[in-house]
Amino acid sequence: PSMNCELVLQIVHAILNGLDMRSCKASHAADKARLLDMVSTCPGGIDALNENVRMVAAQAAEEAVIFRAAESGHCAVLSVASAELLQTAVDARGRTPAHFAAKGNWTAALEVLCARGASLMTQACGYNTSLHCHDVDVGAWMAIVRW
Repeated sequence: PSMNCELVLQIVHAILNGLDMRSCKASHAADKARLLDMVSTCPGGIDALNENVRMVAAQAAEEAVIFRAAESGHCAVLSVASAELLQTAVDARGRTPAHFAAKGNWTAALEVLCARGASLMTQACGYNTSLHCHDVDVGAWMAIVRW
């Protein structure tokens, strides 16, 4: 996750936070009417859909901050981030915040992640765990993992 990606997610979150499907546009008015009719038959209707879109956008923005903090070794941010997201966040390649902290050799950040319940053993799409990151200081890892 780059700074640009984080900024884009924050902008998208801000836009989607004000989303109301009723005010969305469509190429054809009949398409919009069909869509709104269909959504209104679902539990909670249009308001529930609006709220779910806002929640997904907020979570994506928060995950971007977490990944950026892990990538940069910002322990203060990781210390106050959602423990659930620290444990469950994965990017499109299956990498966790621990993968990013390990790649940067941020042992203090890894300690924070471990203390907050994040796993060092989650495998990314390339089958590597954060323990397999190529720049990791093995001695520091041994202290964190406490073999």
